[in-house]
Amino acid sequence: MCGTQALISDFNRLGYKVYSPIDNWNGKITYYREGAMGLDSKFLKDTELITYNQFIDIKPSYVVAGCFEQYEDFTKLADEVGAKIVIGVAGNDQPVYRADYLLSPDIATFNKYQIKTKLLWLHEPVIPFVEKNIVKAYEGKIINSYVSNYEKFFPVGYNYATQFKKEWKTCTFYGQEFEYIEDRNELAKKYADSMFTMYFKDSDCYGQVVLESMTLGTPVIAIQSLIHGKTLGTYFLNDSNAIMGDTLQTIYAKL
Repeated sequence: MCGTQALISDFNRLGYKVYSPIDNWNGKITYYREGAMGLDSKFLKDTELITYNQFIDIKPSYVVAGCFEQYEDFTKLADEVGAKIVIGVAGNDQPVYRADYLLSPDIATFNKYQIKTKLLWLHEPVIPFVEKNIVKAYEGKIINSYVSNYEKFFPVGYNYATQFKKEWKTCTFYGQEFEYIEDRNELAKKYADSMFTMYFKDSDCYGQVVLESMTLGTPVIAIQSLIHGKTLGTYFLNDSNAIMGDTLQTIYAKL
């Protein structure tokens, strides 16, 4: 399977043997990031990296697409070995054309798609612990954003974020098109050293970044309309644990 670190951890807990692609399998996997699919070393012990030929020989029972961008490629791979396809969809309004099983942390996707076997899957954060110095974090007034492919996939949130960054000079964007933080320990330190984490995404429902940040003691700021009716807005964020507002002016005033 190709999946996120949280998926790998949870499947291991259930007793499954997990395999991950060692490379892009000669272009068969078009949505791929170098470095063992972006897994950090902690999780490589939970999965065996295999070649395409090994995949054909193993003939796994299930092929898991850990995000929608992998869906078409992994559906083809599942068909090659007669495996069932499991799709893990994290964002809103993303189609699921065909799947035997659905894993989704998004209440809208979960309710919308009539797949026979589905699970509202809310995984735990997978981030190293770093002790937070609250005084130092607030003195620095640092607010960071951790979103990749921001403008391309999340244009509404990106517009809010760029406007916010113009006013809040100690705001930094991290992500694949900005500075990408590969090391999870470094990422954890960025979270802990910040006063807030900015989370303006118009199609994300659950927010791994949000849970990682809050786990390390750094609350988030969010646009109310972008999380309304989604898993984050329904189960996790409220006025007691986050800075939220319908406009940037409201958020500035609360900050």
